[in-house]
Amino acid sequence: MRLNTRSGRARQWCAVILRPGRATLARMEAVAGKRPRLVAFDERMVGDSPAEVLRVLRREHGLDRLRCTTVLPQGEYQFHIVEAPAVPDTELKTAVRWHLKDLIEYSPDEAVVDVMPLPRGLAPGRGANVIAVAAHRDRVTQCIRTFDAAKLDLGAIDILETVQRNVASHLADGERAVALLVFGTGAGMLTVSADGALLFARSFDLGLTQFDDARDNAADQTALCDRVALQVQRSLDHFDRQFGGLPLSSLLIAPFPQADALRAPLAENLYVPVAVADLAAALDFSAVPALSDPNVQGRHLRLLGAALRGG
Repeated sequence: MRLNTRSGRARQWCAVILRPGRATLARMEAVAGKRPRLVAFDERMVGDSPAEVLRVLRREHGLDRLRCTTVLPQGEYQFHIVEAPAVPDTELKTAVRWHLKDLIEYSPDEAVVDVMPLPRGLAPGRGANVIAVAAHRDRVTQCIRTFDAAKLDLGAIDILETVQRNVASHLADGERAVALLVFGTGAGMLTVSADGALLFARSFDLGLTQFDDARDNAADQTALCDRVALQVQRSLDHFDRQFGGLPLSSLLIAPFPQADALRAPLAENLYVPVAVADLAAALDFSAVPALSDPNVQGRHLRLLGAALRGG
């Protein structure tokens, strides 16, 4: 979701994500002809005043000279692919807002809606579709007020699907579609993107907590990996039906301690190559030793994706 910034001046982006108990920050630097370079990273505990932590980050990282972006947590917004209403572009968001009235649990009047068009021609025989994202206005307002209280320029609010897309764009092999599987604490998300465009997303209630619980029991870990493999297989089958066989170059798994154990059942059940993503091949972490460990890179993948926002 893009917001109006306070300043019309061109500014670099810095990603700042608030979650219960902690705040994380990342800033990327674009280098012509080279990998994007991570130039700042921070992680802080958050107590009763998130705005106070943001003020500390503002002073220590010069955030008053930057535009900030943040990411809404899963469950605080709705993501749908819907048929594009036959209206002028200037009326698209309003039309989609009312199209979502039966898909959200609150009045369309209370929704903040953003729309991303899907590339045409990818789903033969179907009309134009758009990705519709809706969040309750109170949640968006709360987020903005927290940054305002710290005197930070919040220029955009992203969602998990788009920040995964940002990372996948740097991992992609040419213009072919790439699938990226990322696990958060309590849930996983599979996204498919091609040529910089998000095409498909599916989330499921299996996350790092479940993998941590199963790591000391081989039978439990095998059963969990098989469950994930089945969910991913069904999701990619749905993607194939929706997009008429658009070829996938690979399925990449964001690094985490059990990623190699998961790769084997996925490779056995899927028709595409499966690998653990090498984030260091796409992004330069040399200036931030704290992110030299691939598993730490994977844990912060969505923060990194938010920091890769352009324009």
